[in-house]
Order: sequence, then C-alpha cells, then structure tokens
Amino acid sequence: MRVNTLGPLQITGETTLTVNAAKQRAVLAVLLVCAGRVVPVPRIVDELWEQAPPTAVGLVRQYVFHLRRILAPARAGGLEIRTCFGGYQLTLPAAAGDADEFRRLALQAHREFAAGRPADARHSTERALGLWRGPAFADVPAGRLVTAERERLDEIRLGLEELGARSDLLTGDAAAAVGRLKALVAENPLREHLHEALVRALLSAGRRADALAAYRCARSTIARELGLAPGKGLRRLERAIREDEEIAYDPPAA
Repeated sequence: MRVNTLGPLQITGETTLTVNAAKQRAVLAVLLVCAGRVVPVPRIVDELWEQAPPTAVGLVRQYVFHLRRILAPARAGGLEIRTCFGGYQLTLPAAAGDADEFRRLALQAHREFAAGRPADARHSTERALGLWRGPAFADVPAGRLVTAERERLDEIRLGLEELGARSDLLTGDAAAAVGRLKALVAENPLREHLHEALVRALLSAGRRADALAAYRCARSTIARELGLAPGKGLRRLERAIREDEEIAYDPPAA
C-alpha cells in the first residue's frame, strides 16, 4: 500500500482507491498531514470552511464515514482512520508515504554533498525528484494546514534542484546545472538567490556573455516587479564578469 501526496492524492495497492468528493479529499489530506496525531473536529472544520455552516460537525462525521468505506481495503496495510476523544487519527505505516521518502532522500542528498560526495548527492537528488509529480495535494481544496505543508515540501524541492545544480557542476555536467537553474528562475522570477546561482553557474561553465545576459534579466525583473536594485551578490558577479575574474560556483543559501 502506497500513499502518494506529491501531486494529486493517490492511494494505491492491489487496487487504486479513489476519493472523488473534494471535501472528503480535504479531510483525508488534513489527516495525512497530521498522521499519527489526533486532529480535533473543530480543526478539521476550520480547514474545510472559511465560514462553517451550522451542520459542519455533522458533515465532517459523514465525510469520515465515507472515507472509511473507501479506505477499507487499505486497513490490512495499516491505513486506518480512528475515532479518538474529540477528533480523528489516521494511522500510516512507516515508509508508506511518498512525502516521507522524499524528505529522507533530500536529507541524504544534502549529507552526501556536505561529505564531499557530489556524485552520490546527484543520484539521491534524482531519486527524490523522481517522486515529485507536482505540488503536494494538487487536487485538494487546501486550507491553511495543507497549504503550509505544500509550501514546506516545495521549499525542499527547490533546495534539491539547487543542490542538483551544484552536484552537476562538480561532476562535470555544466549543461545540466544551467538547465536546472534556468527552469527554477522561470518558475520563481522574484527569488534573487536563484538568479545569482544561475549567473554563477554560467560563469563556471565559461559562458560569460550568457552570464551577463542573465544578470541583466535579473536586474530588469527585480527593478520592474519589486522596484529594487540588485543585491550585493549580483552586483559583485556583474563586476567579476566585466573584469574577467574567475568565479567559483558557490551559490548563496536560499
């Protein structure tokens, strides 16, 4: 049995268990984020509605009733919704969820890189990113709790992509590093440290003209969208480009 939350919510095993109703998926997502802990019914209500209807508590009970019926085939694998005093608790076997495996592989990749093993870090990074099918709980109408979990996992993904770029360069694959960072910049155009990482990667690959173009693009984007000048890191890189200095690829932390 496997619970996939990186992308649309999926529960697979001998068969795929489908939760069609949006509110039921939302309840399941809340319980998955809090797996192993009791979630009070009022907390679930807050996650499902900005302005809860008078029947909200009864509706939550109905959603849980239907979820239990849908998830019944997974009980043998350890996935179960339990009624506890004042709320519900979802039991999830260790290593059954893709999000936990994603976090474990991300931590492993960072440790391998810190230990001077970029090839191993690159391999672990690719394994982790291979689990990513899209933003967490992509098909779930998310409240604050699920949205926060989605954002945490996306930050881990961004960190992995940057680590992958550093590992690519240290293992001699500058083209892959630049490709990763270009995609990240396109996805997150207001994150200055990503622009800086791209400029550094282009410089490390010997592409000074492209690095200067990337700097100019960053400067224009930051000025247009934020009304700010580039930070010290980008300005130092511009001087290095113009003065033909050697720059090692050592991007700033996010």
